[in-house]
Amino acid sequence: EQASLDAAIQIFRIGALDYLIKPFDFDELAIRIEKIRHYKRLWAENQVLRRMTVETHANGGIVAESPSMRDVLRAVRKVAPTQSTVLISGESGVGKELIAREIHKLSPHAERPFIPVNVSAVPTGLMESRFFGHMRGSFTGASGTHRGLFQIARGGTVFLDEIGELPLEIQPKLLRALEGGEIFPIGAETPSHVEFRLIAATNRDLRESVAHERFRDDLYYRLNVFHIRVPALRERPEDIPPLVDRFVRELAVTMNKPIEGVEREALDLLVRAEWRGNVRELRNVLERAVILADGPWIGVADLASLQPLEGDVRDFRLDSAMSLAERRHIEVVLRLHGYNRRDAARALGVSLATFYRRLEKHGILERIGRGGPSHQSVSEHAGEHG
Repeated sequence: EQASLDAAIQIFRIGALDYLIKPFDFDELAIRIEKIRHYKRLWAENQVLRRMTVETHANGGIVAESPSMRDVLRAVRKVAPTQSTVLISGESGVGKELIAREIHKLSPHAERPFIPVNVSAVPTGLMESRFFGHMRGSFTGASGTHRGLFQIARGGTVFLDEIGELPLEIQPKLLRALEGGEIFPIGAETPSHVEFRLIAATNRDLRESVAHERFRDDLYYRLNVFHIRVPALRERPEDIPPLVDRFVRELAVTMNKPIEGVEREALDLLVRAEWRGNVRELRNVLERAVILADGPWIGVADLASLQPLEGDVRDFRLDSAMSLAERRHIEVVLRLHGYNRRDAARALGVSLATFYRRLEKHGILERIGRGGPSHQSVSEHAGEHG
């Protein structure tokens, strides 16, 4: 009996989870095996959660495998220790609020409040009170004094998303708060001093709004002290695989599904997709895929919602489909090579002259500009003909 006990202790020391003494009952064996399976599932989920926790704290959960996103993170780290106003631009769904939160987290006032507000979601009639507060009795229904979000900030960060939707009548009040640190709550006879850092975000070109007199130029220049542009997801395909990996692991845990990952063909499809909704759309597509997946791996069939509806959907001609595939492939290769056209042409196995003709054919050259990020000189271009 002592020998059996010593043996049991020894097998636990080398990593065993359980043991049975002969002769044993097969029903008992089945129960023990199921317990071990359950333990292994819990252990795997715990490992995923630990990795997710580490990743969330590193770079604020921002994926930056691509050079363009690494540039964004460098800009974040440079501006975070200052009190400068920051303007973040980028398409909807690229993660502008995530960038704003990282700036706040790395600032000297990280322990102070971070107050996010979507300007377009605040009714115009309530905006002045929401932003600047009001005094008791200043209007019908004002039964008490209300502090605005700039007062609540108390030296923290106010994040105004979709700043381009700010009504013209509110803009000079915001400018006064930025320049003088003063606001006038509705009904107040004297100004209130406020301390805050402003980070604004927009998915539109504010310069165009200024040109059309929908946005004050003085406010624009005050906001645009330090500008960070967050690139669209289709401009940084290197970030898609790690984003996919993170989202799939998160969703598998929250949905309690044993998903191990994404098949290579499915991942290739995800990398080549247009992603007009950017990171937000990617996560939604993967959430649907995790729900649909029957096995441990997400396949192309689980990404049915991703199938493109581009151009004339009635055009089923083979040459049209091949032309679309060629254009998308060229765009992916260009992005993967940082828009260096010579490197992209080499990767595609064509001459630079042929590559330029393909760019012209698909309208890519017009979009990225003839003198884009990696413009080749006329002599280099001409040399390919020789």
